[in-house]
Amino acid sequence: MLELPDLEYIVPILDRVLPGRQFGQLRVKNPMVLRLGVPGTPQEVCPGQAFGPCRRHGHFVVIGIGEAHELIVSPMLAGRFRLCGADEKEERSLCRAFGLDRGEELCYLDEKRMGKMYLVPAGDRSGVPGFDAVGIEPLSPEFRMDRLGRGRLVDWSRLTRPKG
Repeated sequence: MLELPDLEYIVPILDRVLPGRQFGQLRVKNPMVLRLGVPGTPQEVCPGQAFGPCRRHGHFVVIGIGEAHELIVSPMLAGRFRLCGADEKEERSLCRAFGLDRGEELCYLDEKRMGKMYLVPAGDRSGVPGFDAVGIEPLSPEFRMDRLGRGRLVDWSRLTRPKG
């Protein structure tokens, strides 16, 4: 999966460029990447909706679409986003391209084809495997030594004391 620094870099950029932009046409190059948790297709549900805020939840990228939907992306090993102009050459690793107003596209590229996208009702992440199992947020104040071993048989004292 992408490393935390990668996501900490990517998500603020998405949150700066996407909110308020209108969702247009969707180009599909790899249909296996998207899982639907809503009735209908993205072409029926999303066009004309504005992208909302973007945030990170563990290794997931959460992108609001209108008031009623979220696009949750687990980029896994090689997934990446790219904002492309209309005249740019299409990359071979393109899986999906989300049309935006002003002729641009938000492209999701994944040369390993391991990443997954989930279009779900806003706030209902029950259909996204692993979403609710994400542990303590490593950049939060709750990320402390005493919380790391909770629920597991780990002797943290052996890991923190030097031998001898």
